Amino acid sequence: MIEYIISQGMSSTIMMSIITLVILSLMDIKTKKIAIPMIGIVSVYGLINQLLSAQSIKHTICNILITIVLTALFLVITYVTKEQLGMGDGFVFLMLALLNSWYMAISIYLVAFMLTGFVGLFIIAFCHKARKMTIPFIPFVTMTYLVFVFVR
Repeated sequence: MIEYIISQGMSSTIMMSIITLVILSLMDIKTKKIAIPMIGIVSVYGLINQLLSAQSIKHTICNILITIVLTALFLVITYVTKEQLGMGDGFVFLMLALLNSWYMAISIYLVAFMLTGFVGLFIIAFCHKARKMTIPFIPFVTMTYLVFVFVR
């Protein structure tokens, strides 16, 4: 897969996103926790990359502010739902938005929410699991991101 990414001339932010999402997915599956410091470091990389590659500083600052507002909204939802959606999921949104774009992050999260919901319904209906069970969300974000990157 790495050879394919390099041969397609994909940007360092896409490669950084893929590597980080795969690592976070494995952590989420195994421990149902993700490394916030790792997300922070990668998010700072995305922020610096946006600022250094900005064609219009006004447009870039506007995008960063939209990203911050959307992340804050996600974290409020996390608080209101008593972390049914994990706080780490909100920080992964921030990371994806800074590495790629806030509208790509929204698209990925909407599709990932739908996939997670379908899988949850399937597990409840056919595996007779309790409705209170938890499903790791970041693997769905990772799968959706990979589809977005490789299908476009």
